[in-house]
Amino acid sequence: MLTFETTARSVASGRLLSISELHTLLFTTRSDDGCDTRATGRFAFFTPVTLQRVNEPARNLSAFTRDLSRGGVGLLHNYPIERGLVSEVLFRCRDVDIRKPAEAAWCRPAGEGWYLSGWRFLAENLSAAIPQS
Repeated sequence: MLTFETTARSVASGRLLSISELHTLLFTTRSDDGCDTRATGRFAFFTPVTLQRVNEPARNLSAFTRDLSRGGVGLLHNYPIERGLVSEVLFRCRDVDIRKPAEAAWCRPAGEGWYLSGWRFLAENLSAAIPQS
C-alpha cells in the first residue's frame, strides 16, 4: 500500500521525479511559447496506427500514437512528415477499426531517428480537404 511515508522515502531516495523535474519534462513537450493551443482536451493513448497517404494510397506508413483528442492525434514515428500532408489514419484496437482523415499540422525531431507530429482530423469528405493542383 502506498502511504505518505513510503512516498516521502521514495522522493528522498531519488526513485521518483521531484515536482520540479516533472513540470520541467512536461513543459518541454509544449509548443515553443509554452502554450497548449488545442481547443479540446487530450488523453494519453498508445497504439500502432497506419497512415495511408491520400495521393499515394499504395504507400502506407506506420506510426505510434502518443495522445488523442476529438480534434486530432499526436504521433511518434521514424521518418519526417511534411506539414500539410493529408492521410487517412487507421486505428486498429482489438476488434475496432476506425479510419479518420487528417492533416499534418507540424513535425519535429525527437531524438536519434525519431519524430513527433501533430495531426488535425478533417471532414470525412476527403475530396474537400485535398488541395487541388
